[in-house]
Amino acid sequence: MKNLLLIFIFCIMVFWTIYTRFFASQGTLQLFEYYYLDAVMHFLGGFWLVGVLGWAIGIKTISRLWILALAVLVWEAFELAVFPDVWYLYSRMFPYWLRDTSSDIIVGLVGGFVAFLIEKYQKRHRVRREELITN
Repeated sequence: MKNLLLIFIFCIMVFWTIYTRFFASQGTLQLFEYYYLDAVMHFLGGFWLVGVLGWAIGIKTISRLWILALAVLVWEAFELAVFPDVWYLYSRMFPYWLRDTSSDIIVGLVGGFVAFLIEKYQKRHRVRREELITN
């Protein structure tokens, strides 16, 4: 079930990236920005990364959070280097770019932390259930 959730989130992120980069009109992008849908994608990205690192690959707990922090920063640098609209905001509307980038970083970290907390809860719940079964 966890793997299906991670695959589903990955598909949503890929679809979102392709649609917003190649097919969405300027009006649609403004509507997405108005409703903060970019923040939803950053949340899902953080959630997905911590999920893959923990549930699928099995990396230790604290290491995942450090990898998440690094990945969020690298992703924002990638956006600045590759996407012309992000570079335009950086060079022409720096305060807006700074607010957008800061919120992207925070939301990505929150998404990863939520996945981390869900896994902790599931592990604790599984241990208690196993104790009840064995007693």
